[in-house]
Amino acid sequence: MENYELRQNSKNFFKANTQQFVFALILIFLVTISFDAIERLFLMTYYQIPFTFNNFIQYDTLVDVVETQFNVGAILISLLINIIPTLISIGLSLAVLKGIDQGEFFVKDIFNVFKLNWGVLLTMVILIQVIVTFLSILIIPGIIASYSLAMSVYIFYDRPNNSAIKSMKESHAQMKGKRLKLFMLQLYYLAWILAVFLVAIVFVVINPILGIAALFVQMGIVTYLSVLLTIVEVNFYKENIRNLIGE
Repeated sequence: MENYELRQNSKNFFKANTQQFVFALILIFLVTISFDAIERLFLMTYYQIPFTFNNFIQYDTLVDVVETQFNVGAILISLLINIIPTLISIGLSLAVLKGIDQGEFFVKDIFNVFKLNWGVLLTMVILIQVIVTFLSILIIPGIIASYSLAMSVYIFYDRPNNSAIKSMKESHAQMKGKRLKLFMLQLYYLAWILAVFLVAIVFVVINPILGIAALFVQMGIVTYLSVLLTIVEVNFYKENIRNLIGE
């Protein structure tokens, strides 16, 4: 299946389940906003950044501080803070996979992620986050790692008896030669996400009040685009990976 056709199928699946996806968007948006605020407050406290409105909304300033005052402990705590949003994101991916398999998406299926083997799932989430985060210091290796391990959760879903390491190894093995294909498939949405971030940054620079409004709008649009990215990724898995590992 060509990339254009796969993207169109993903959009059609979204349209066919619009109401349920709207509920999913609201859920993910609220979770994202809440834990993003918690992470910002943590970073401001940890690095003793003054609690001002401007410092809170200017995330790039916080990132600059983190990068210039590199601290492993702070990075690990940030990763832990993001575990719940990550699990919800994984839950969406698996709910979409189930929905595509059955022809209908239900937002309640997102919470099925909490019924999976917690030990294996959390180990996988933490390992992937740690690997990608530390390799991202060199940028390109981090991108390669994120795409190499992108199918780990889907493989674990189809093979629940797998260990975290085995699912990650299978993802790495099956994604060889397919990383660029997935990237090109997602590039359309990634370009829009980048454009939204750039516009939000401009508003932050122009006016703090506009900045906070832009932050909410930005997260809403990015959440929508991220859901489309998830559907595309699931379709990619079904088309290119699942038949190789067996359901």
